[in-house]
Amino acid sequence: MKFKKISALFITLSLVVASVFLPTSAQAYTISGFDIKSRNAVFASLDNGSVMYSKDADKKAYPASLTKVMTAIVSMENCDDLDAKITVPEDAISSLIGTGTTMGGLEEGEQISVRDLLKMLLVCSAADAANTLAKHFGGGNIQKFVDMMNAKAKSLKMDNTHFMNPHGLHDDNHYSTANDLLKMALHAYDIPGFMDICEEYASTIPATNKTEQRTIVTTNYMINPNTDCYYKYARGIKTGFTTPAGRCLISTASKDGYNYICVLLGAEDTDYLADRNEFNDATNLFKWAFENFEHRQIVDSKKIVCEIPLRFAWDSDFLQLYPENNVYAVVPKNISDESLTYDTVFGSDRVNAPIKAGEVVGYARIICAGEEVGTVNLVAKDDVGINYLMFFKQVVDSLISSLAFKILLGGLLIAIVMLIVSNIAYKNKKHTRARRVNKIRKF
Repeated sequence: MKFKKISALFITLSLVVASVFLPTSAQAYTISGFDIKSRNAVFASLDNGSVMYSKDADKKAYPASLTKVMTAIVSMENCDDLDAKITVPEDAISSLIGTGTTMGGLEEGEQISVRDLLKMLLVCSAADAANTLAKHFGGGNIQKFVDMMNAKAKSLKMDNTHFMNPHGLHDDNHYSTANDLLKMALHAYDIPGFMDICEEYASTIPATNKTEQRTIVTTNYMINPNTDCYYKYARGIKTGFTTPAGRCLISTASKDGYNYICVLLGAEDTDYLADRNEFNDATNLFKWAFENFEHRQIVDSKKIVCEIPLRFAWDSDFLQLYPENNVYAVVPKNISDESLTYDTVFGSDRVNAPIKAGEVVGYARIICAGEEVGTVNLVAKDDVGINYLMFFKQVVDSLISSLAFKILLGGLLIAIVMLIVSNIAYKNKKHTRARRVNKIRKF
């Protein structure tokens, strides 16, 4: 049984190592009919997280005002009441003078709710709102808030991201990647109330102690029905722009129960709204996905996937393996079940009895059109008993053939030979001494 435990431990460790170094949900199909003009892009299903298109998604880029999504995350997660009012500090405004950034028209000493500041932050991309939120939730210190942003990024495993400010104005050390920003957006997407703000194309900010009622309009023209870039299925999330960063966008879209998200960075800036590449790229990706993909079952837990050699069993030399559960994925509509294949991963080239029903033996990567669309554990369907005669024979054979045994046996033989030689030498010496004694006595 000790041999069985060691074998099981080896398989478990091997599977852990494999799960670290092999992708579990990476997927990227080839698009056709259009080109993605943005320098960096990632497009994924919101329904199961599978990545469907990727372009330089791990390459360092500047996020510009997409930074404000992280500002919103940290603010919302540290706020007990979104309707609580806070006071706009002087340096939240003065520090932005001369930068040319988008402002929300806040005034020093203005008292405004966190909710309205979030609207200004996410809808019209107001940098003064970003500074105000940062100073408040940073305990009066914007740098402390930026540290909170970086800590949050680390917790989301945004390993190639570093923030220098809460608004996204250019700094060489303020950077991210499309894949990291996707992680950020997916987290924000699940925060209650976040998407309600992001999907507003216009919002009314009530009068405050300093200003009259004002109306703000979104910078995301995909959700504004009054623009040429409008796409009726789009929802949120945020735009961004600086000259080094180019045009940036995080957007989602929902249609017929299907939901997608894209992150686009580094689109070329143009003078004509209809030519804005980030909006065109997003619209093309959404249309491509809605027209060509469907969500369906791709793995049946009742159907055998493969067999693996089995040792120490009474009546079988192979163990049949089944999926642990049914698997569903977003796949091309024209893909048949026969086109789905399995790439199996095991910790060893065989398994040892006994095996319990439902015991995980390995896993399979499900491949569709050359791309991975999911993974599933592979399990034994029934209990398999152990043949102890075969088991102990293997133990003995392994022991005899092991290097340690050979060394031990060799050492034992050498010791026996040395003992025999020593015994012979001793007897010879004793015999010689006896002969000398006899000679002396005769003399």
